[in-house]
This record gives sequence, structure tokens and C-alpha cells, in this order.
Amino acid sequence: MISQKRFFETLFKDTKGYIEIRTIDKQGKVNQYWYKTEEIGKLVQDLKRPYYLKTNVYFGVCARKEKEGKEKNVCQVNSLWTDIDAKNIKEKGAIKKKIELFIPEPSIIISSGRGYHCYWLLKKPEKIKSQKDIDRLKGHNRGLAEELKADTQAIDLSRVLRVPDTKNLKDPENILTVRIVKSGPE
Repeated sequence: MISQKRFFETLFKDTKGYIEIRTIDKQGKVNQYWYKTEEIGKLVQDLKRPYYLKTNVYFGVCARKEKEGKEKNVCQVNSLWTDIDAKNIKEKGAIKKKIELFIPEPSIIISSGRGYHCYWLLKKPEKIKSQKDIDRLKGHNRGLAEELKADTQAIDLSRVLRVPDTKNLKDPENILTVRIVKSGPE
């Protein structure tokens, strides 16, 4: 499996801009941290701090041109994605089988604790020049989400998803590890 560092390097390969790290603590307080796409080593090092073990940690899937999480600030897209939630362990197993049989096969699959995040890497970064580019890429995400019965609200280019090698603390009685379960050719 690829490391957390390699995960970020893969998703932000050949992009210029900012990576958003967003945390949500047990009280619901939201914090945002920003790293240049060429600062992935620092980002990964910072994620090892004790604070990140006690909070839910997310990242902006797409590079931002400014330190702001809104969709209008997305400058490049390197992948398409889906966010698939499961109601229970049995359903999670069925979802995993469905993902494994899906064509095109996801490049990376993350177990988010209670479901899966799937990423399909693009051959090269898509630069966002207009609303038309945003709508087109969201349309591709929507198609993937509909086919896999994933969350069709999680298609926006400002989307944040869980960071691998962190904890899903949604249920304090059942803390789960967010982990990479599959990484294929880039």
C-alpha cells in the first residue's frame, strides 16, 4: 500500500496551488490549515502531531488557487471521486465487492471507517478556467456516484474527504482508522 505522503503526492501531482486540511473536533469546532502543493512533506509531518489524533481530519480533494475552501477557488483537478457510506459492517462488505467489480477500476480506495472513498486519477490535471469546467467535472463525479449508489451530494469540487492514516471519531464509542485499502498504477 502507498504511504500517506505518496497518497498526497499522487493526488496533487503536477498541480500548483494550496491543499486544504480541515479538522472538526468533538465539539464541532472547524479549523482550516493550508499547504502549498509543493509542501506535502511538511503537511504529512504536521499530521503526525498529537492534535490530529484527537480530531476528524479532512482534505480538499482539489487544489485551490487561494486559501479558501469554496468551489470558485479550485484551480486544478487531478482525480474524480465518490464517497460511499455503509449502514453496517455487512453492507460495507457488499459495497467493497461492488467497488472491486466496477469498471473503470478506482486508482485508490480508502476505507473511511464507515464506508469508502474511491479516486480515479486523471491522466493530467484539469485546469479550471470557467464554470463550464466545474460543471463538466461535477457531472463526471455525479455519474460515478449514481452508478455506485454513492453520495450524490459529495460531487462538488470543493469537497473535503477523510485523510488516510487518521481516525474517524464520529462515534466516540467506536473509533475507526481511515486507511488505504487499494492503490493501483498511477
